[in-house]
Amino acid sequence: MKLSKLSPKQLIEIDACTRCGECLNYCPVYAQREEEDIDPRGKIQAFKAFIRSQYGLWARIFGPKKLDEEKLKKFSEMVYRCTLCGECSTSCPVSIDAKNLWLALRETLVEMGHYPKAAERLKANVLEAHNISGDEGDERVDWLEFLDELPDDRYQKERAEVAYFVGCVASYFPLVQRIPQAFVEILDKAGVDFTLLGGEEWCCGFPLIGAGMKKEAKALIQHNVEMMKKKGVKRAALSSSRS
Repeated sequence: MKLSKLSPKQLIEIDACTRCGECLNYCPVYAQREEEDIDPRGKIQAFKAFIRSQYGLWARIFGPKKLDEEKLKKFSEMVYRCTLCGECSTSCPVSIDAKNLWLALRETLVEMGHYPKAAERLKANVLEAHNISGDEGDERVDWLEFLDELPDDRYQKERAEVAYFVGCVASYFPLVQRIPQAFVEILDKAGVDFTLLGGEEWCCGFPLIGAGMKKEAKALIQHNVEMMKKKGVKRAALSSSRS
């Protein structure tokens, strides 16, 4: 088990957990399952045990122990059940930044090949279709058809001061398409010189980052930045569909 995905600060945070249990009062996943392995302090203690087996005093003298595959499989399941809500971070009395710690742990698990199969399907959709649902790119702006007044350029200019980055969920899922519809109307009424990236907009990369696949997300991020530069954009606007 390599620790290269964790910063020195995160390694200190793992050791700083006092097992006080304050996070148990706020973790929504623990509220449903009530398993010690699934709560924040349980995950930290499990990972600490892996570290000791690989890098502790015993490991230094006699060599690292072989990781228990069943325990590793269970640990991976618990880490990926986290919703990344961040409540454990805000409630921690020793200020452990648990949300970013979970992301680093997921990167570590991906590196070891211990992650859900669903994450592989997610990666395939995002890298091939550039969105989480696997839909066609030119369907990103289909929600424009439901606007009462639509300009000839369909809010997709060659050059603009502001780019409105809609995102996959708001673009493709009908239940939340009212968000971009309302937002473009606000920008239009306010006289903002803005444009949509349309089919050139790719996934922001967050689903991959959340799955522990930050490396794969970099190409998506770079593409979106280049598209904005191409249009001369000075600022980006985002109306998120995630609360």
